[in-house]
Amino acid sequence: MKHKKTTLEWSEYTHKRAHKCPNCGRLMLLKRVKRVVNKNSPEAKYCDFSQAARTGYVPRGSDVEFELQQFYCAKCGKYMFIDEMREYEKKMGIYKEGGKYDFLGFLFLVICFILTGVYWIYCILR
Repeated sequence: MKHKKTTLEWSEYTHKRAHKCPNCGRLMLLKRVKRVVNKNSPEAKYCDFSQAARTGYVPRGSDVEFELQQFYCAKCGKYMFIDEMREYEKKMGIYKEGGKYDFLGFLFLVICFILTGVYWIYCILR
């Protein structure tokens, strides 16, 4: 008997960054995929079985049907889990958490708050 679990992720990492295929270098698409995963299989480390463990309705070693998002290359047909892609990009030095873009975003936000405060003070004193 198969149990079902849906895991969909929307984040800056998945939707606002370009991800290239490790095999052919073409841009990968984000695709919804239904996949049956056994808890003892190697790809189980990319799937979240915690919900099943909390409710206790999935016996050990049974198959769970996951509906999740994966990166897909249309040219070579390669599928990659989101966490798998993140690990690959960190290993290759492509993806770095934080960095100068986070600092620039913070700086922009602070400048906007300062200008908004100055504008309000100007309007009040006028």
